[in-house]
Amino acid sequence: MHVRRKDRPAFSPRSGTPPDPQIIWRDGNPESALFGDIYATRAGALAQARAVFLAGCDLPHAWAGRRSFTLLELGFGAGINFLATLDLWRSHRPPGAILHYLAIEGFPMNAAEARRIHTAEPELGELPGLTELSESLLRRWPAQCHGLQRLWYAAEGLCLSLMIAPALEALATLAASDPASDPAGETEPPEARFRADAVFLDGFSPSKNPEMWSPALLSMIAALCAADARVASYSVAGHVRRALSETGFEPLRAKGLATKKQRLVARRAIPSSPRKATEPAPDSPPARAIVIGGGIAGACAAFAFALRGVHVTVFDALAEPGASFNPAALMHPRLDAIDSPARRLHLAGFLYARDLYLEIGKDAYEETGICVQPGHPDEALRFAKLAAAPPLGPEWLNFGDGAILHRRCGAVRPPILLPALLANAIIHRSRPIGSIMRMDGEWRAFAPDGTLCASAPLLVLAPGARGHALTDDLPVDRIAGQVDWAEWSGEGLSFPPAGERYAVALDARTLMFGATFDRLPAGSGDLAATSAEASARNRDGLMKVAPILAAGLGKHLGARAGIRAAFADQLPAFGFLDESGTNFSEKNHGGAIIAGLGSRGFTLAPLLAEAAVSLLLGEPSPLEPVVLAALSPLRFAARARRKYPPGTN
Repeated sequence: MHVRRKDRPAFSPRSGTPPDPQIIWRDGNPESALFGDIYATRAGALAQARAVFLAGCDLPHAWAGRRSFTLLELGFGAGINFLATLDLWRSHRPPGAILHYLAIEGFPMNAAEARRIHTAEPELGELPGLTELSESLLRRWPAQCHGLQRLWYAAEGLCLSLMIAPALEALATLAASDPASDPAGETEPPEARFRADAVFLDGFSPSKNPEMWSPALLSMIAALCAADARVASYSVAGHVRRALSETGFEPLRAKGLATKKQRLVARRAIPSSPRKATEPAPDSPPARAIVIGGGIAGACAAFAFALRGVHVTVFDALAEPGASFNPAALMHPRLDAIDSPARRLHLAGFLYARDLYLEIGKDAYEETGICVQPGHPDEALRFAKLAAAPPLGPEWLNFGDGAILHRRCGAVRPPILLPALLANAIIHRSRPIGSIMRMDGEWRAFAPDGTLCASAPLLVLAPGARGHALTDDLPVDRIAGQVDWAEWSGEGLSFPPAGERYAVALDARTLMFGATFDRLPAGSGDLAATSAEASARNRDGLMKVAPILAAGLGKHLGARAGIRAAFADQLPAFGFLDESGTNFSEKNHGGAIIAGLGSRGFTLAPLLAEAAVSLLLGEPSPLEPVVLAALSPLRFAARARRKYPPGTN
C-alpha cells in the first residue's frame, strides 16, 4: 500500500549540528544538564545493559536460529548497550546470521565524551574483548550531524545504523519506509520495510523527557515491531505500561537492578502486519546475485552482497572504461548550504565511504585532509553560508579565506581499492551483457547474441559511463575528464587542493592533477582519448588553485581520460527494476540500478550499493525515505508529466 499524500511525513530541514546533551560529571557519574538526568544506574551502564535490556529482550535466546535479527534502541548515549549487545552477539551469533542494530539519538555526544564514559566502566578497560570493542567504536564514533549513519562490523556480521533526530521524527521516518513516501510529490521511493524484533527503551526518565515516553511514540514503536517482538526498559511508570498495553503488548514488571526495584519487560500480544509477497523474507536470503558493471558502484555492490554471504558474479566487458580506474582520486562530500535530501545523501555517503575505506586499509585510502576552494561567486556564497551553520563540527570542517578544509577527507587508490572490494566475487571481464529479464523468480543476463550468461535471484545494474538501454531515455550527460601526472618537486602540498582542479600525490615525486570536464555528444564511444590540449588546460587550472604546486611540476609522465555519467540535478538515479528489465518500478522485484554518480562516485557508491543490497534483501535501509525519493529514476518522467500534462502539445 502507498501512504496517502496528506499523511506523508514532511522533511524537517535542520541547520547546524544537532543539540549537545551538555554532559556534566557528579561523583564520577555522567549526567545531562539539558535533562537533569543520569546516563546510567549507579550499578554501571554495562550491568544495566545486561540485566535490563539484554535479559529483558530474552537475548540471546530470541535470536537463536535466526538468519537475521533487527534491534531498535531509543537513546544511544555512549553506546554501552550497543557494546554489550555486540559482545553477546559475538559469542552467541547463529552461523552466518546478520544483526541489524538501529539506534535513535536526539542529542549525540562527541567521541571525547563517549571515551570518558567508557573509561568510567572498569570492564571496558580490563577485559580484552570488551576493551577491543570499546576502542573500535570510539575510533569509528559517529559524527554529530543530522540524519542516518551506518557502520559495518563485518567480521561479526553486525550492522550499526544511527539516526540522529528527535525520537518522534526518527520513528516517523522508519514508519514512512513501509513503504516510503515523497513529500516533494514527485515519486514513490523504493519500497522498504522496517520491523524490530527487540526494542531497548533507554531514553532519559519519563519525568525528565516526557516526549520519549508519550503514547504517540509508543504506538509508533508498536507499529514497527514484529509479531513476537520484545520491549525492555528500566522504567515501569504506569502510563508507560498502559500505553504499551493499549498498543498490543503485555507489559510485566520484573526484578530490577541494584537499588532499582523493578524493570519493564513486554512482549507483543498481537500479530504484526503480514509481509508482502514481493518482499524477500529476511530469514531466507537468496544465496546468489549478479552485478553488471565493474566500476566503483559495481564493486561496492559486490562487496555489500559478500558481507551477507551472497555469492556474486560480476560482468564488466571493458576493463577500464571510466574514472573509477584512475590512479588516484580525492573523496569529499558536496555540502549544500541548507539541509535537504541531497545534503543528507552526500553527508551519509561520505561518512559511510570513509569508514569503509579506512577499514579496508591505508593502502587503499589515506586520510590527508582536502582544501576545497570555491570555483565561482555562487559557490563562494554557499561556502559562506556553510561557515555560518556548518553541518559537521570543527573536527571535520574548518573555514578560512573563503575555502573549506575537510579535515577527515582523503585520497583513494582505485588500483588497490577496487580489487579489495571485488575480492569475493567471480569476475567476467570479457563477456558483455546485452539484455536482462526476470523469469521464474530469477534474473537472467544474456549476451548480445542471446546466450544465457548467468541467472540469480538478485541483480544490481551499475552501468557507469557506458550507459544502458534503461538510461537511454533519462536526461543523462556523458562527461569526459582527463587527468595528468608529472614529476614534482614534492613541495607545496600541505593538503590536497580541490576546486575547479584538484591534485593528489601518487608518490613522493609524482603529482596527479586534473580533471577536464567536457560534455560528449550523443552516440560517442565508451572510451575517451587523451590530448596535449587537455593536459595544457589541466596545468593552467592547477596554476589557479595551487600555483606553488604548479610551479613545482617537471616532466610530464602520463595521462588518462575517462567518462562519467551525470544528471542535470546533480543527483544519481537509484531505484528498482521492473521484471522485464527494460523499465523502472516502485516495487521490489529483486533488481536495482545505480547510475549517474558523476564526479562523486567514490563518495556515493558505497552507500548506494549498501542501500541497493539492503532493500533487495528486505533489510533496514541506510537511506532516509526522502533521500530515496529524491534519487528515484522515475523522477524525470514525473517532472515531465507536470510540465507537459497529458493532452498538451
